[in-house]
Amino acid sequence: MLCKIYNGTPGSGKTLSVLNDVAGTPGRYVIAVPRKELAEEFASYLRERLDTTFSSPVVKTIHSGQTGFREGVGRRIEEALREQGECIHCVVLITHEGFLGVDPLIFEGWHLRIDEVPDGAVISDAVNAKTSYVTLEKHFALEPLGQGLVWSRVVPLPGVEPPSRSAYLGDAADKLAQLFKLASNPHRVVLIDLADWQDARLRRQVRYWSIWTPMDVSVCASMVITGASFFNSLIFHACQKFHGDKIVFERITPPINRRVNPSITIHYFTRHRATTEWWNGDEGSLCHVRISQYLERSGFSGFWSCNASERKVFLHRFPDATMCSPKQAGTNSLRHHTSCMFVYSNKAQAADSAILEVLDLKRDYIEEVREEEDIIQFVMRGATRDPSFDGSYDVYLYSQDQAEALASYLVREGITVEERVKVLAVPQAGIMDVARPEPKGRYVTVTSAEVASTVRESKELKLTKDRERKRRQRNAIKAEQKADGSYRGRGRPRKTEVAPHLTS
Repeated sequence: MLCKIYNGTPGSGKTLSVLNDVAGTPGRYVIAVPRKELAEEFASYLRERLDTTFSSPVVKTIHSGQTGFREGVGRRIEEALREQGECIHCVVLITHEGFLGVDPLIFEGWHLRIDEVPDGAVISDAVNAKTSYVTLEKHFALEPLGQGLVWSRVVPLPGVEPPSRSAYLGDAADKLAQLFKLASNPHRVVLIDLADWQDARLRRQVRYWSIWTPMDVSVCASMVITGASFFNSLIFHACQKFHGDKIVFERITPPINRRVNPSITIHYFTRHRATTEWWNGDEGSLCHVRISQYLERSGFSGFWSCNASERKVFLHRFPDATMCSPKQAGTNSLRHHTSCMFVYSNKAQAADSAILEVLDLKRDYIEEVREEEDIIQFVMRGATRDPSFDGSYDVYLYSQDQAEALASYLVREGITVEERVKVLAVPQAGIMDVARPEPKGRYVTVTSAEVASTVRESKELKLTKDRERKRRQRNAIKAEQKADGSYRGRGRPRKTEVAPHLTS
């Protein structure tokens, strides 16, 4: 399978090149984008540029933000592709979520264009299923992979309706919702480290993972993916591990080159590393308050975002600024801003252990491909997205390590030159020397063999306790029988001597 990758820095013209090619080349196209707003933005661009000389091209958007439809997004995508099956020039724009939720076979004969690595393509997590395993068992079967592996595929049971939200129990509802949603999709492979649902009773956490790769839609007529860091992504590693040379990736460099070197100043507030766990505590939360107060005093007016759990700290402090979500891949609506603030963390967590194990990766790699990539994508939505911008651009990040990593990227990728990048500490916020306590212990990835060993040990412990309980019961019964004279020892009773005259 051939997969073309438009690979370049944000703002280098990757997406524009793909859209122009779609507009100028008749065919049937599906374009999957990260967000529904982006689908509408791309649709407007295409409607202005589609060639109407030889046909009446069709541009259609399908996403959850549209109202007035009885059918779900998946059904509408399937119907649209069937209806336009004979169209000479047709473009259907959908979101990543809609793309990953439908039967891949419906894309047969269509040209797929995917903007950025699909959100939700790689999922890894862990849930407490000690009580919810009963519901899981009613809706899903486990198909063991065999060969001594603990991992099993989670498969929807035929004829059973997917569980309702009320089926998700306790505080783990959000995590379980993701597992139920993934497992309910018959077109998605979901693996969990259980051989039997009953084993969940003996475990504090069960891990699961799911990976989508381009091979899942190999029936398409062609595939193009745009991605600034595709060759450093988890999907690329998954393709290398699972498919080898069955997928050939052709790297395409966008035609737009950066012509000027803007002056970029990266401000940071502290030397300790950012973690959401630290921010959830009193001292960590105070760090956010101090940052928000500093930016409020300085009249910050750019665009900003942060982790959802910390948003209330920053709300209403910057009346002239623009708040947006952390994920801003592909958007052009922020490029008029000459400053941004991104107080953010997305480090590796215990939930990542499954995918790290499967792909043979280290914890630090997750930080590089996830946190650093999110920071780069966010920062590059502003004025630096314009190749002709040669003014000054200010970036505010939480920690020194994030600032230095971004500075290295900007120089390495030719966004600007080294002498035009400054990394500047902001001691005025008052948290520069705050020391975050070192974690008591790093999470260690557990192998499948170790998980299996833990399950066996738990079972053996349970059996030992059962044997001890039954032994105590037998001793109590024995004592009662001895007390009332009914006790009979082990073995056959001795034969009783019979008088000779009774046997004659």
